[in-house]
Amino acid sequence: MSQAERAIVAAASSGQWQLKGHGIGVVSLDVPDALALRLKPGPAGGSGNFLRVSSLLGSDVPDELTLGQVWPLLVETVLHERPGSPTPAPLFVTVHPETVPNSGVSVVTAQVELDNAYYPPGGRWWDVQEASLKEFLARYPQLGGWEPSLPNGSEVEWPRSPSTHLRLRWAGEELSGGPDALRERLTLYRGRQLAYPVLEGRQEVMRPLLAWHAVLFGLSMLTRYEPARWTRMIDVDHSPQATVIEYVLDLALDAVPDLVDEAIRTVS
Repeated sequence: MSQAERAIVAAASSGQWQLKGHGIGVVSLDVPDALALRLKPGPAGGSGNFLRVSSLLGSDVPDELTLGQVWPLLVETVLHERPGSPTPAPLFVTVHPETVPNSGVSVVTAQVELDNAYYPPGGRWWDVQEASLKEFLARYPQLGGWEPSLPNGSEVEWPRSPSTHLRLRWAGEELSGGPDALRERLTLYRGRQLAYPVLEGRQEVMRPLLAWHAVLFGLSMLTRYEPARWTRMIDVDHSPQATVIEYVLDLALDAVPDLVDEAIRTVS
């Protein structure tokens, strides 16, 4: 990861690939499980990997974070058992133009997959009150500005039956630039466009490569400096997180090279 991030920085227009340090550190290795591990990025403007790559990719840099907070930002974890986390999962989004039936109003429509992402208390997502879903969507600033009603007064369709998708709409004047403008807001992850959530208390999105950096850095510090503790964490007979950790480390071998390639294309 460290060497790949130097390649990303070198590919940027400045061409200054020299980086000093990780740009992020561990607050304490004395933790009951891997997801409780707390990390602290260096001061803004630093020349460490995490900070420079965050700056190039326009990623949020929290003052402090835990592995549990960023774990759901590894998109494929929604396919596996999800450990408890205050961070919701990224949402797969399909964007297209649309004319609202019987109105002639042109809108931008986003088909948002909520399956395996939204678990409201007290019911299935299509049964809960609209306000609860709006509160959930507020964690996704890239989807901001969607219209509950359209300029001609017709209501935006709100699903009333079991579904894994939600359809959001933006009127033309609310999203100048059309579908491409909305696509530009979204996060590219391995060829798919997603709406990324913000970490609790934050306003900006952390980019997926930096979420991977945080997770792999934290686990590597446990491996290197707390081998006995690490061995207990990956013992499938005693640790409930062992299979989750194994899954993510196997996944990293495929996901991280793809994200590095996307990042090099982005900065160059």
